[in-house]
Amino acid sequence: MLGRYSRCDRTTALAEDSGVSRVHALLFSADDALWVVDTASTAGTWVIAQGQAALGEGRRIVRCRDARLFLGAVETLLVVDG
Repeated sequence: MLGRYSRCDRTTALAEDSGVSRVHALLFSADDALWVVDTASTAGTWVIAQGQAALGEGRRIVRCRDARLFLGAVETLLVVDG
């Protein structure tokens, strides 16, 4: 879980950013891929891959691969190991 809620990953600046929802997005692994789901956040979730917005254009779930992830206006860094 990514967001400001106490059960989310609070090791990042997301916990202090008022533009990030309490539970803004979910990340999960399935089928050897990393996926992101927007949880109806107020500011939206955007996955930018190869210059195109893959999430945020009415989509709620997308595969993350070589992409930049934005929670509202906040860019987050995803490091996928393995």
